[in-house]
Amino acid sequence: MHTPQKKGWESAFVSLAEIDFKVGGTIKTSYSKNATIGDSTTIVNHIVNYVPKKILTLQPEISENFPEFMKKESKGFYNVVYFTEISKNETRVESYGIGYKNNSKYLSLLKFFIKGNEDSYLNLINYLENGVKVKY
Repeated sequence: MHTPQKKGWESAFVSLAEIDFKVGGTIKTSYSKNATIGDSTTIVNHIVNYVPKKILTLQPEISENFPEFMKKESKGFYNVVYFTEISKNETRVESYGIGYKNNSKYLSLLKFFIKGNEDSYLNLINYLENGVKVKY
């Protein structure tokens, strides 16, 4: 199904997306253009809450690709994203990962996720400001 959310996600973040954008819905994505949503490359985020133009809370579904130590604690992982209007054409986006531990196992993995999230937000800015779609 093609929705505005699917087009937006595939333009700014990933190669493939399937989105049921509502509280209780999911955002399923893959960075691989040769993938199929539902295969082992699929990243699933559950939409816990959403207040338009204010806040979005996502809870990741930990797949077999994640380390064992994360699987045991995954029910406490969230990504909380705040949107603050600066002006009619500008919005501040703040993203917080919650539930991750402050130890060496987590910190090395978080470096990977932080870099990935930074790249994703830069891709979003580039798409919104210049119309350049992400290439994966």
